Amino acid sequence: MNSAFALGYSDPTDHRRFRLEHALKAIEDALILLDTKPAEAIEVSALERVRDDLSVLLRVAVAA
Repeated sequence: MNSAFALGYSDPTDHRRFRLEHALKAIEDALILLDTKPAEAIEVSALERVRDDLSVLLRVAVAA
């Protein structure tokens, strides 16, 4: 069973929002971890752009 549906997200729109929320949380967690210890070969600015894009998509999904 999909974890989004197990948590009560029955509508496909809710499922998309669930996935966006978790993707955004994962990117934010990665940025927090990279802030304390810079890693080689990781483009932090690219992660920041992905985070910004995900937050826009999440706002659109919530408004819909």
